[in-house]
Amino acid sequence: MQFFRLSLFTIYCAALATSCHEAETDLCASFEADPEACDIREETCQQNTFCLLKSVRQSDMEAPPPVWIISKEEYREDLLSRAEPETGESRHFDQILSLLMLLTPDLSAAESAIDDAVENTLAFYSFGSKDITVIDQGPLGDDLDDVWTLAHEYVHAMQDYDYDLPLF
Repeated sequence: MQFFRLSLFTIYCAALATSCHEAETDLCASFEADPEACDIREETCQQNTFCLLKSVRQSDMEAPPPVWIISKEEYREDLLSRAEPETGESRHFDQILSLLMLLTPDLSAAESAIDDAVENTLAFYSFGSKDITVIDQGPLGDDLDDVWTLAHEYVHAMQDYDYDLPLF
């Protein structure tokens, strides 16, 4: 936690030192470089985080991508809706994994992968839709960790904007 606070403070100092935000778009022309944690559900927090990173990275990206905040349950439902339907071959594969003790007998490999994704994904940037989805961690969430996670995803968006990453 102390490392995250120090890192956020470092980004804050770098943004002030570069003064790049003076010539930026209206969105970042008067952002408040605040090293304190904020609620990423608030648009101001999202914009300040984006503008801070834009300044530090000296990115030409004009506006942040849309940010969606969904619950773990919504994320699970989305993954389940896109999962391949079970087949005889997949059930046979699940039995083999179970016999090798790599899968519990009551779960399919797909269900296990979805459980793993839901429990271990904080957020992701979608190269296809050019948006960010943050998985709400509920009462276990922490504002500073959330800001750091959102900042991490903004870096992916800026990299995509600058280098068109899906081409690689």
